Amino acid sequence: MEDSRERIVILIDGPNFYNIARIMAIRVDYLKLINILTTERRVVAKTIFCKLPHSNSIRCFHRKLKRKYHLKVICGQYIDQDIDYLLQEEIEYFSNRDDVDTIVLIAGDGGYFDNLNHAHQDHQKKIEVYAIKEVLNHDYFGNGFKLIDLRELRPFIAEDILSRKKRIGPTGKKRHTNHRKNENQQPSRRLRKKQRSF
Repeated sequence: MEDSRERIVILIDGPNFYNIARIMAIRVDYLKLINILTTERRVVAKTIFCKLPHSNSIRCFHRKLKRKYHLKVICGQYIDQDIDYLLQEEIEYFSNRDDVDTIVLIAGDGGYFDNLNHAHQDHQKKIEVYAIKEVLNHDYFGNGFKLIDLRELRPFIAEDILSRKKRIGPTGKKRHTNHRKNENQQPSRRLRKKQRSF
């Protein structure tokens, strides 16, 4: 049976999305975000574009994006390189594919308009842009694009605070790993064996 679901490509501008998340004062749960975007749709590709990592923490974050969220991570060739051209090339690539119906751009800005307009006008692709609308230029409006303000999704894509519950005790206070042992507590079997050997 042929799959009749809409076929989409998800492209994420990593640095822009990070800045928007800071503005919204949240840590993004990418799994929630992807689930919102892919409801009753078939994902052809999902890619995030990032700058070249310059620390171990960023490298760990990139590994998390790959392993936990199954995102393809594309980085620039050197630190602080502008990654816009990489994303523009990817838009052009998927514009020419027949197995893609919709291009979804997350945290895009005005720099991608020409590529998206070309995909929409010349290749009849549907375009969805998730961003803060104030950063988009006027060309994006009234051009047949579907524009969604990311602030509307804020409650639905924020990382769940309860994911850190391992550090919280039943009373709501932080658990302390260095508990003082009860003075009446029996010594361990190994310690008793040592004491007998003396």
